Amino acid sequence: MSALNITQHDSSSSPTSLTISLALLHVFIVFVIQRFIRKRYRKILPPGPRGLPLLGNIYDIPQTAPWVTYRDLTAKYGDVIAIRLLGHPVIVLNSLAAVNDLLEKRSAIYSDRPAPVVSISRTSVLIPCYTGSGASDSSHTTTTGAAPVASSGNTFNLCLLRDQRNLQELIQLTLLNMGYGLPASDVTSHYADLLSDMDSGVSEAYHPTIFYIPWLRYLPRWLPGGTWKSGVQKWRLQADSIREAPFMAAMKLMAIEPSVLTELFGKLQSGETPGLDQEFVKAILGAIFTAGADTTSGSLFAFFCAMIIYPEVQKRAHEELDAVVGPDRLPEHSDRPSLPYISAIIKEVLRWHNLVPLGMSHRCMEDNEYRGWVIPEDATILANIWAILHDPEHFPEPDEFRPERFLKDGQLDPDAFDPVTLGFGSGRRICPGRHFAEDALFINIASVLHVFDILPAVDECGKPIPVEYTATSGLLSSVTPFQYSIRSRTSIAEGLVQEALGEEE
Repeated sequence: MSALNITQHDSSSSPTSLTISLALLHVFIVFVIQRFIRKRYRKILPPGPRGLPLLGNIYDIPQTAPWVTYRDLTAKYGDVIAIRLLGHPVIVLNSLAAVNDLLEKRSAIYSDRPAPVVSISRTSVLIPCYTGSGASDSSHTTTTGAAPVASSGNTFNLCLLRDQRNLQELIQLTLLNMGYGLPASDVTSHYADLLSDMDSGVSEAYHPTIFYIPWLRYLPRWLPGGTWKSGVQKWRLQADSIREAPFMAAMKLMAIEPSVLTELFGKLQSGETPGLDQEFVKAILGAIFTAGADTTSGSLFAFFCAMIIYPEVQKRAHEELDAVVGPDRLPEHSDRPSLPYISAIIKEVLRWHNLVPLGMSHRCMEDNEYRGWVIPEDATILANIWAILHDPEHFPEPDEFRPERFLKDGQLDPDAFDPVTLGFGSGRRICPGRHFAEDALFINIASVLHVFDILPAVDECGKPIPVEYTATSGLLSSVTPFQYSIRSRTSIAEGLVQEALGEEE
């Protein structure tokens, strides 16, 4: 008799009984693994909260702003703490010194990523999962020129002139134009909707402990604790659509406008970049649209929020732009050395609101000693970037938005700690798109400040609606939505934006 027939006729093997049996087996396996790990590392791991038998510290880590909890634990345990999640060791680095010691100076053994709990597709769109110290450097060598980035500021300003209702969608449309050369339309709005749906899938799948326990990727969806995989499946399907649909649309139009796509295809045809093929081009463009939409929109949201809460900063920025750029043109990349206050604003935006508070996780590749402890092989390493960038020892009054902290005698202070060095990753895992992202932020922020006054929205009585800075929790942290308004500083500046994009009055 087949196994199927036995299941049908034996009530003791009902689906419910089978589920319970498998769940108990799963718990037993986890218990054995945890006992082994505890026996091996009990006396040598860095200090940390004791946790519960079997479960470890799962209930010690809240789903909301876990980086704050990790920072608070330093008062008792110091700047390097260890937690255990179902037996898996996670080491949290809460100081710049610890990050430099391990992720920078020992990058040869700390540059790996944990085996991905979430694998979106063959070439990951949102979270690249390269492994090993010999990971491909193609993404570092595949760079683009200034033309698409320079035009992005003009495109974004024109979108603001036309429609102020949804800042995030405007940024997504700008990135579609910059990456693929696609003009704003109902079709590109559909791609923006796809990205918003993907973000929902990420939110459903995310939990601050799940993503740091590699073996959970083997957990069946129907077992207790496996329901988060439904969100992952939704995420994967949407990621595939985002990578394919705008690329095919751009190929049909063959992107007349300068864009990242046109530049990459030029490199593809010339053969100047080894390892570059059409699938990799799709992945790069998908990363610009997905990760770029999150990081660029996150930083610009924080920038808009700060300009409303701190109008004196906006006033000083206007004065610098008026003196350097003048009324007859728009800011260019060549102006950057002459605009130190604008550069300081960008640095303070990245410090004040860090988009990835715990960074991207690293994996220790071999047992190694640090301060008398042993960091075990396969341990997950987290850099608490939020805690470091809000350390009052390095940044007095860290909750205040103060670009002046990066200036000395009116110029950028070369001795001031640059948050960009942490905001885009550490060690060999530094984000390959760092300079691209910095350039895009500069041209967008400088252009917006040159053309507009950023103001609070007003209610039906004409009174300004107060804006407070608060942030969400997740893999990426966003400023919570707020209302704003913009006003053209001059009709000349507005005309310059339209002229730059060939728009007719």
